Amino acid sequence: MKWHKTARRDAFSEPFITSIDKEVFCSRLNAVDFFKFTRYLVVDMTRYLDSREFDSFERSIRKRVGNEAFVRSAINRMYDAYEALEKVLLEVSVQKLRAMSNEELAELLRKYLMMLARAHETFWVATSISNCFAEQVREALLHRLKQLTKEEDFEKYFSIITNPYEYLKVGKSTRARYEKEFKEVVDEIDFLKEDISKIKKIREIIFLRTFRREKEDVSTRKLELITKEIGRRTGLGKKIYLMTYSEILKLMKKGKRVPERKLSERKKEIALLFEKNVEKVLTGPEIRMLGKQVEEIQTEEMNELQGMVACRGFAEGKVRVVKQGKVGGIREGEILVTMMTTPDFAPAIRKCAGIITEEGGITCHAAILSREFNVPCVVGIKKATKILKNGDHVVLDAEKGRVIRKGK
Repeated sequence: MKWHKTARRDAFSEPFITSIDKEVFCSRLNAVDFFKFTRYLVVDMTRYLDSREFDSFERSIRKRVGNEAFVRSAINRMYDAYEALEKVLLEVSVQKLRAMSNEELAELLRKYLMMLARAHETFWVATSISNCFAEQVREALLHRLKQLTKEEDFEKYFSIITNPYEYLKVGKSTRARYEKEFKEVVDEIDFLKEDISKIKKIREIIFLRTFRREKEDVSTRKLELITKEIGRRTGLGKKIYLMTYSEILKLMKKGKRVPERKLSERKKEIALLFEKNVEKVLTGPEIRMLGKQVEEIQTEEMNELQGMVACRGFAEGKVRVVKQGKVGGIREGEILVTMMTTPDFAPAIRKCAGIITEEGGITCHAAILSREFNVPCVVGIKKATKILKNGDHVVLDAEKGRVIRKGK
């Protein structure tokens, strides 16, 4: 069998393992009222779903995107879920946490993780709707451009029509320019009314990705206060991140500890597998047995890479590979290369000449930030952080979605 990647991190930028648990897993994946998942895998800081189940889920979405009430409900649920998630921990402080009993602390953690799970479910549904609409709009756009013999301008036009300018934090002149570009393309392509409706929903969901990231960024900092307090009380410190919620619950309520040997093994490498409603924490050889089933990351010597245009333009300069949580090292005029962006990347984006990301598509956080700062950006270049190295001289063509490496 094969696995479909749903999320990836390159560092413990959140209490990652703590947030993975059978109860949370079931809440997240079975909160979708029209589809039930049964298998889930976390390995090498990456989350996967069973590919066959995910394909079935996507087909279920495609059957429903013609229903306006379903689409509107999915978008509204995502707004509501992330607003509620932030409110749960809004009043959390170190003083209040220290005044709580072990049972109260464990219950607060459970409540947050369950709400996080349900928020992620709304995100998956909304993103799948956007992807489905994007496929349909891409086909309509490409068909029309072929008629106009302008196929080479596809990435440029697609970037313009999916630019959520009405939601961006930009100046009046920039917003007016984006709006003018959009209207010119719509008039030239002569989209059907139903295609315009799809484009508007794509742009709203693109904005929602940034809305979601900002809410999660706030709530994650609060979650870290909870896990730090548990680590302080139990004497485990950051090792608490190597435990599942159910293990933390047993520790807080019954004093049952995970053996130190197991925690040491998990610190080296860890995977979590859920199937048939059973949770398995894997280490060592058990993880390596999964190697053929998950996507392997290999470093390749490639001098031309292809991705998707997020913000149009050209840039040339030296590469700076940036990991999450370590965004302070970029210099003025460098090309920022990263797995994905988060809200703390804003200062780095102000300095960089261009952005390249491994993850994401037109709805990703980098697409929003790059347009707000008007920085050329290409997203979805697989293995970019492995292929490109610090100091590489590259040309970023964010009109056609290409990155050309010219050497050091």
